[in-house]
Amino acid sequence: MRLAGFLFILGLFASSLLVLRVGGTTIGDLLMISSALVLSLSAKKPEMPGPSHIFQVLVVLMIVTGGGLASIVSQDTADSLMVMLRVIYVVAILPWQARILLNTPKRLANGLLSFALGAAVCGLGGVLQVVAGADVIPGGQVTIAGRFSGFTGHVSDTGIITALAVIFGVAALGARSRDYGRFLPLFILTGGIAGLILSGSVSGMLATGLGTLVILALRGVSVGRIFLVAVAAGVGLYWATGTIGSTANALSPSERVLQVLGITGSEESLNTTSSRWETDLLGWQGFLHAPLTGVGLDAQSSIVTETLSVHNFLLAAMYQGGAIFSLGLVVAIVTGIRQGWRHRSDDSISVAILAMTAATLVFSMTAPSFYNRYFWIPLALLAAHVAIKRSDHLPGESAESLTIGSKQWKSALR
Repeated sequence: MRLAGFLFILGLFASSLLVLRVGGTTIGDLLMISSALVLSLSAKKPEMPGPSHIFQVLVVLMIVTGGGLASIVSQDTADSLMVMLRVIYVVAILPWQARILLNTPKRLANGLLSFALGAAVCGLGGVLQVVAGADVIPGGQVTIAGRFSGFTGHVSDTGIITALAVIFGVAALGARSRDYGRFLPLFILTGGIAGLILSGSVSGMLATGLGTLVILALRGVSVGRIFLVAVAAGVGLYWATGTIGSTANALSPSERVLQVLGITGSEESLNTTSSRWETDLLGWQGFLHAPLTGVGLDAQSSIVTETLSVHNFLLAAMYQGGAIFSLGLVVAIVTGIRQGWRHRSDDSISVAILAMTAATLVFSMTAPSFYNRYFWIPLALLAAHVAIKRSDHLPGESAESLTIGSKQWKSALR
């Protein structure tokens, strides 16, 4: 159990550092899958409430049935089946890991904090690229428009990952904490803001705005939190905008919004709203032609235009996997969010996870997210939060402890 918990915490941190790979697999994936294998060997796993076994079997059965049919007609059957296995992991196994390994408020807080810290480091990778050059991160991306990917291979991935860092930072500020609990959220928030602006992701900015609104709706507004957020935002904005101003072809956040909407009259290919809408329409038409089987879950089958796949989670699932596959995903997501909302509270952990989940849902409407870590990890953390609330086996422990001092790291492994 200790080893599984340790690997899982490290995996949550590394899940946002997508360029760190062994072969074609990210280190984050290797750590979390290793954690699952070790956990399965444990003879003394704590019992934590979760969805009924019948419900879980039905969801997996829908994914397997729909994914199997899609793989038969796909252009690359082996790759399609591999995608199906990855989806089964994030839908069924990852929440199970989170429920068992993050089974106390402190452990859940450390898991959430580790995930947010990795997201902030991902954003700070963009800062590193600015300071040390584009090639300092092998596999990273710096576009001709002056957008920096940090520790991912694509600026859009960096956009949503850093958005989650910002959302966590906003939710964690003001929580009752010890050790580094007040300064670490500031660090995460600042790194997230800098990385988000350097990524130039408008979808990430939109997701950040929605996540912040969720936090304000659930926790209210305090003068202290507004001040701390303003300080961190000011530092991140000052540095990032200064960098953008000195980078050739780079655009400010407002200029990026106008460009993406096609208002500036720039090159047509940069009007990504139009191109994404086109892929969505093609995806819907493709689904109508093959509603049961889809066209295949593999990357090659996902292409609907020259190089683009359907940029909408639901439409992509329908187009590639068909009705049964997409229904399995929707049922799992809706049920998880419904349970999370029912067991919500105004503590920092609950609010941060709900806000992150809302942000990833918004972002998923502009990009396919079959098994992306930034989409499914918040849902897994939400499942762990629900299990803790339902079990209520540690009623005296504060869920406000969002710290990462040495004592908290040790407690996460006990």
